Amino acid sequence: MSIPARLQPQELPDEPTSFVGRRSEVASLSEAVAAHRLVTVTGVGGVGKTRLALRVARHLAGSYPGGVCLVELSALKVPALLPSTVVSALGLAPREASVALDAVTAHLREQPVLLILDTCEYLAGTCGEFARTITREAPGVTVLATSRQPLGVAGEEVFQLDPLPVPSPGGRLSPGDAADLFVQRARSAAPGFRVDDGNRSEVVAICQRLAGLPLALELAAARLRTLSLRDLVEGFVLDMTDDADTGEVPRHRDLRSAIGWSYQLCTEAERTLWRRLSVFAGSISMNAAVAVCAVGTDSLDEDAIADAADGLIRKSVLVEDPASAGDVGKEVRYRLLDPIREFGAAELNASGAGDAVRGAYIAHYLSMAREFGRNAVSADQLSRCAELRSEHANIRGAMEYAFATEGNDRAAIDIATSIFLYWHMTGIAWEGEYWVNRSLERCPRPCVLRAQLLAVRAYLLAELGEVQMAREDAIAAVKMGERFGDTGTVARGYASLHRVLTWSDDLAGASAIADTTLSLLEAEGDTLDLARFDMHAAFGYLQARDLAGVEETTARGLRRLPVGELWANGYLLGVRGFARFLAGEEEGAALLRRAAAMKHELGDVVGIAYCVGGLGLMAIGQERHERAVWLLGAAEALWNQAGRRYAGNIYLEEWHRQATTAARKQLGDERYEQLWASGVAAGPDALALVAVADADAPVTGPA
Repeated sequence: MSIPARLQPQELPDEPTSFVGRRSEVASLSEAVAAHRLVTVTGVGGVGKTRLALRVARHLAGSYPGGVCLVELSALKVPALLPSTVVSALGLAPREASVALDAVTAHLREQPVLLILDTCEYLAGTCGEFARTITREAPGVTVLATSRQPLGVAGEEVFQLDPLPVPSPGGRLSPGDAADLFVQRARSAAPGFRVDDGNRSEVVAICQRLAGLPLALELAAARLRTLSLRDLVEGFVLDMTDDADTGEVPRHRDLRSAIGWSYQLCTEAERTLWRRLSVFAGSISMNAAVAVCAVGTDSLDEDAIADAADGLIRKSVLVEDPASAGDVGKEVRYRLLDPIREFGAAELNASGAGDAVRGAYIAHYLSMAREFGRNAVSADQLSRCAELRSEHANIRGAMEYAFATEGNDRAAIDIATSIFLYWHMTGIAWEGEYWVNRSLERCPRPCVLRAQLLAVRAYLLAELGEVQMAREDAIAAVKMGERFGDTGTVARGYASLHRVLTWSDDLAGASAIADTTLSLLEAEGDTLDLARFDMHAAFGYLQARDLAGVEETTARGLRRLPVGELWANGYLLGVRGFARFLAGEEEGAALLRRAAAMKHELGDVVGIAYCVGGLGLMAIGQERHERAVWLLGAAEALWNQAGRRYAGNIYLEEWHRQATTAARKQLGDERYEQLWASGVAAGPDALALVAVADADAPVTGPA
C-alpha cells in the first residue's frame, strides 16, 4: 500500500554524499539559530548553503518539539503560491495568501518548529515578508533561510557562508579543507586516487583556482573519470587568462568558470542536452527528456539523449533527485543544480533554440494533462496520478511558460482544467483554484471556454467549502454554456451544481436537476462527471436516509467503472458502507475500510479524510469510543491539510458533533484529549493500521 505524500511535515532528505568540513560553521550557525528567530545563510551559488542548513537542522531537531519542516523553493517562481506552499509542507490546508498566513500562525503558536526556506533568491522579497510576518505572529517558529542575498527585513540575522579554506602552495592538506573535499569526490570518480608528493601541488592548484567553492570542486573531481589530474590542472590554468590582471577572481566567476570549463569539455550532444534540460522547473524523467529535448534542426534521437544523459551524470552535471532515490521499482529522476541549470538556460537562449524547446516543454505537459483528463477514472489511474505528483513542479513550469508566451494562454488553460481532479484528490484544491483564476483573467469575456473554467472552479470551491461562490459559478457556467449551445459545458456545469446543492443540504434543489444532469452526462458519455454525479447522488440519498436509493445508485455507478479504478470506486463503496451500517449490517464497516484502503493506495488525501472520519463515526455506534476519538483526531489532521472538514456538509458535521459529544462523555476530558492528540499526530503507518486493519487506537498510556 502506498501512502500519500505530506500527511506529515516533509522529512529532511538524506545526504547524498559525505559532509566534508564546516565544523566551525555548523557550530556558529547552530548558535545563531538558537539566538535569533530569522537566520539567512547567504553566499554565492554552489558554496553549500543548503547542505549546511540541513546539517544544522538535524543537529537542532531535538530543540523543536513541533519538528523541522523543509520547504524547497528552487522550482517555485510564483510569489502568490509561496504562503500556500509553506503551509502545505506543514500539512495544512491553505487557500489564498491571507488564509495561509492565518493557518500557519495558528498551527505553530503552541508548537515550536524550525522552518527551512531553501533557495529564496528567486522570491527574496516575498520570502522576507512571509518570514517577518510568521516570526512576529507565531513565537514558536524559527525560520532558517538560504539565499544568495539577504531577505532584507527587520530582525534578520545574516550568516555569510564562505568557500572552504584553500591550502597554501607547499602547505599541508588539512581535514575539512577544499583539498579534502576534492580528494573525497575524486576517489568516487576514480577509485584508487590518492594524494602524494608527486601530485599534492596539482591538487592545491585546483583548489586555489576554484577558490574552495564546493560545487566547482565536485564538478572538477568528476572529470577525473576521463582526464588525468595534470590535464585537469592545465585546463583550469589556461582558463585563468582573462582574470590574470585582477589579482583576485570573484567567487561567482570561479563557479561560472568551472561550470563553463566543464561545459566545453562535454561532447556536442551533451552540451545540447544540458542546454535543453535547463527548461525543466522540477526533476526530470528520461521519458520527459526525450519528449522535450528531441526538437530543432540539431535534434537528438532517443539513443543520443540516453548516451548524452549518461555522460552528464558521470560528469556530475545531472544528479539523481533525492526524492526518487532508494525506492525499489520507482523511476529514477534527475535534476540540474541551480547554478548549472542557470548556466544552461543562458546558453539555450544564446543558441536561439529557447522558444522551440520551451514550446516542446509546454506541449509535453499539455499532452500529459489532457491524457490524464481523458482517463481520470481509468484502470491505470494510480500510475497516472503518481506521474502527475512527480511532475508537479514541471506542470507549474509549463503553465508559467505558457502564460508568459504570447499565443499560449490556451495551453495553460487546458492544463489547469484537464487535471482538476488531481488538484482535488491530492488535497491542493487551493492551488487548482489559483491556476483557474489565472486562466479566467485571460478569458474575461463570455464564451464556451470561460463557462468551462467556471464549472471547474465551482467544483474546486465546493471542495474547499465555499458553497455560495461555488453555486454562483456553477449557475453561470450552465447559463453561459446554454447561451453558446455547448451541451458538454452545460452538462459539466450541471454536474458541479448538483454537487454543490447536495453538499449544502439543498436536497430538493439537487433532486430537481438530477434527471436533467444525468441525461446530459449520459448523452455526452462523460465518464468522469458521470462518476461524480453517481457519488453525489448516492450521498444525497444517504442524507435523506433513503438506503434503497443509495444501493441502487452505487450499483449503477460501480457498473460504469473499470476494474482497478480507485477514486470513484472508493467513494461509491464508502457511501454504500455508510448506508449498510445505518441499516444495521455488519458489512457496512468492512466496506468503508475497503474504501479507505483504496484511498490510501491512490494517495487521495480528501478521500482518506472522509473514510477515516467515517470509520470514526461508525466506531461510536460500535461503542468503540477510544477508536472513534483516535480516528476522528487523525481525520482532523487530514482535513487541516486538505480543506474544510467534510467540505462544510451539515449532515456530516452534525453527526460529528454528536459523536464527539458522546465520546467525551464516555471517556472523560483527559482521555478524550489524549486520544485526539495522538490521532492528530499519527503517521501514515499507524493510520493504516488503525483505520484499515480495524485496530483500536495504538496508545494506552499518556500521549
